[in-house]
Amino acid sequence: MPIMDLEDVDKRPTRRSIYLNPNAKSYRAPETEDNSAELQAFYSSLPDYAPTKLVPLPDLAAELGIKGVYVKAETSRLGLPSFKLLGASWAVRQAIIHSAKLPSSASLDDLRAAIKQHGMKLCAATDGNHGRSVAFMGRLLGVEEIKVFVPRGLDEKIIASIVDEGADVVIADGDYDHTVRTAHRFGEETEGFMLIEAVAYEGYEDVPRWAVEGYTTMLRESDAQLLVHAEMQKQDQALSMIIAPVGVGSLTQAIISYYKFPNNASPTPAVVTVEPDTAATLHKSLKVEKSLSIATSPTIMAGLECGTLSSIAWPLLQPGVDISTTISDWECHHAIEYLKKHGVGAGPCGGAALAGLRRLASDPASKGVLNKDSVAVCICTEGTRPYTLPTPVGGEELSLVNALMVLHMTPSIAPGWSMQNVPVSAVFNYVAQWLEYRDVEVSCVEYGSENASLVAKLHGAGEWVGNGERKSLLLISHLPSKTEDEIGMYTGLGAALLAVAQLQQSTSMARPNITLAIIPAVAGLRSVLETLSTPDAGLLVDTAAGFDLLNVQDGMNFEFSRTVERSVRSALGREVALREASSSPGSVLDILKGNNLYAMTLGCLGGNLADDKGDKGDKGEESEYLMAKALIQVAKDWCS
Repeated sequence: MPIMDLEDVDKRPTRRSIYLNPNAKSYRAPETEDNSAELQAFYSSLPDYAPTKLVPLPDLAAELGIKGVYVKAETSRLGLPSFKLLGASWAVRQAIIHSAKLPSSASLDDLRAAIKQHGMKLCAATDGNHGRSVAFMGRLLGVEEIKVFVPRGLDEKIIASIVDEGADVVIADGDYDHTVRTAHRFGEETEGFMLIEAVAYEGYEDVPRWAVEGYTTMLRESDAQLLVHAEMQKQDQALSMIIAPVGVGSLTQAIISYYKFPNNASPTPAVVTVEPDTAATLHKSLKVEKSLSIATSPTIMAGLECGTLSSIAWPLLQPGVDISTTISDWECHHAIEYLKKHGVGAGPCGGAALAGLRRLASDPASKGVLNKDSVAVCICTEGTRPYTLPTPVGGEELSLVNALMVLHMTPSIAPGWSMQNVPVSAVFNYVAQWLEYRDVEVSCVEYGSENASLVAKLHGAGEWVGNGERKSLLLISHLPSKTEDEIGMYTGLGAALLAVAQLQQSTSMARPNITLAIIPAVAGLRSVLETLSTPDAGLLVDTAAGFDLLNVQDGMNFEFSRTVERSVRSALGREVALREASSSPGSVLDILKGNNLYAMTLGCLGGNLADDKGDKGDKGEESEYLMAKALIQVAKDWCS
């Protein structure tokens, strides 16, 4: 570890804050029809139906200093490892009844007869459990053709589980949101197919609403089970908080509708939502008070990687969610391990709620939300499934440069992000998680191609163009497929990440306009530039360079070059060497210059890593912080 005090570079930058809405406590949802008897009759008619378990965790309750913690374990619902079957089965039933004009009391045999008479077929979009549940119901009811659309890169074992239920799986050319649009278009344009989705949009609301109705069955079960536990323990176990993971928001819509119903005079439980750091659609929407469609990036919580909320969910989520938090894959993994030790076999989506509770209990900003009388129920939405062990993003378990080095040697784990013959998908996933943990916006340009690049943005005040106000800066980290200096390559990237994270949380200056582009292929820079408003300057962070600073010979470069030189000198307290050179055709500097941008390279300020005789990992980490300190000063001086 480096022996230095870099007060400008925090090794553990502040993470994304928790969202609290004190007005949600008094919110009451629109009135809905009470069809609980009809729901119960239907589920009871399904083969082997039984309520799932409500598992007490008294040790965790004692650890957190609250009265009770329970897990509603949706790990085996009618033989499927997810709560999704509740929504999908009821939605399929209702869709058939309305299409065939059957009575509301229609039996399973009546549904089968209607399917055969009308030649009904089913289709759906999924990242796993919903599509499998639709296929399960289709097989149970004798549907002859079921098409399930899945996003590119979905785990092959998940696909196989859907196929095993009798569905034809179609791999869409994009992420989950693209897959939903593809399935919707197919359902609308293909005769005989009924689209069964929990995601609502304008003109498609009935089926998603039926799915939400189905989810409420789980909540009725939980309430009844809590009463049993209260009787066994001979003390009140009134629910004060319910915690659930969020994908498109339908489960949370069901929770709000169920507990915050009109004319409810009793205290309602706080509704807490949990999302992956890299797919925080609801969290970000709540903060800006507008339903957003965001770019997501891979997470082990695949079922929660949704960039758009259901249109009928948002009107309830905005006023009805009390607390919204996000978690890292590492935190989720620890929750899964804890649940396993206590007899609950959870998958990543299933562990999310418990991880959210732990984060809520440990965050000073939410002090007072939990107390000695609190009783919390965590919804474990899925059973055990394989996932790739994540890497920590929030602590000091592994320095950035060392974490990136390890991940570079990891086989590709996300086909949608892989570049041809370049094992950087694991690095990209980690970088996206590391930045989103710190509330830095991340997106991918040319998703899935060999030129795919990650882009992170800090939105500051002022204009993007240099007009006498604030200037903008494009930082570039080039990760080539082959290099002999991996430490140098990832030292530069680590420095850029630290600088961006520190500037994101900085209170000593107005946040600058900065974009960080991480490009495995130089050609990807052209695509990145096409997506940006024109920045004022571009700085390539390249620790493999054998110099401090390099600028492209150009009279227009004078202002930026001198600013960078002065900033680096000021940050490090020593002289730095500035070299001028011509840019080689097709290089990063040449592309920047061709786009009329000031172009410079920031080299290895910590010395030549390759020649260092000491521990290269420590040397890389030392250089990482030196460069981050310099980049922060450049941003302060150039962008303000």
